[in-house]
Amino acid sequence: MFIVGIIGLSCSGKTTLGEVLSEKLGKEKCLLMSLDDYYNELTEEQYKILHDDQAAINFDCPEAINYELLNHHLISIRDKIEINIPKFDLGSCVVTNFLKVSPGQYEYIILEGCFLFCNQKLRSLFDLTIWVETSEYICALRRFIKYTKDIEGYNPQYVYNQCVKHVIPGQEKYIKPFRFECDVIYNGEKSDPALVDMLNYLIIKKNDKI
Repeated sequence: MFIVGIIGLSCSGKTTLGEVLSEKLGKEKCLLMSLDDYYNELTEEQYKILHDDQAAINFDCPEAINYELLNHHLISIRDKIEINIPKFDLGSCVVTNFLKVSPGQYEYIILEGCFLFCNQKLRSLFDLTIWVETSEYICALRRFIKYTKDIEGYNPQYVYNQCVKHVIPGQEKYIKPFRFECDVIYNGEKSDPALVDMLNYLIIKKNDKI
C-alpha cells in the first residue's frame, strides 16, 4: 500500500491534482481521500451559529480534525481491514454517507488536505508528499466562488469573515511552514501534463521498491 499526501492552501488545487493522479494510476487501484471528511462533529451550540455571518466557528485549525479516526482508517486499509470512510458535507457539516472499503481493494491511497502535516503520526504514514503551489490571491478567489456558488448555506459576508478570522491566520500558522518539507512542489495554477506524468512515474517506481 503506497500512501500519497497532497498539501497546500485552501483551494490551491489539491483535489484536482488528486483526481488527475487517480486517473493516471488507475481508478480501480487508487483510493482518493480528503481530510475534509474527517472534521469533528459540531456541538449542538455550534450548529445554532453555523452560518452566522460572524463566522465564529474555526474550521481552519488542527483541532477541527479527527486525526485519531483518520490514522486508524489509514492503518486499517494498509493492514487489509475493512472500514467505512465518512463523507462530510461542508454545507451542513454533517456526515451524509459512508464509503465501504474492502480489504486489499486498493494499491494506492491519495489523501489531500490543508492540515496533513499537523499530526506527527499521520505524517509518518506518507510514502510521498506533494505541495500544490498556488498564489494566495488565486486561492482566495477560488474559495470565494466555491463557497458562495457551490456550497449551500454560505453567503459573501460569511465567506469574507471566515477568511479574515480563520483561513488566512490558519494558513500562516499551520500550512505554509510545511511547504519545504514536501518531497515535490507542483504548480497548481497551470496544468502541466509532463509534471503529472513525472509524478505518476515517481509513485509507481517508489511503490515498486516498498
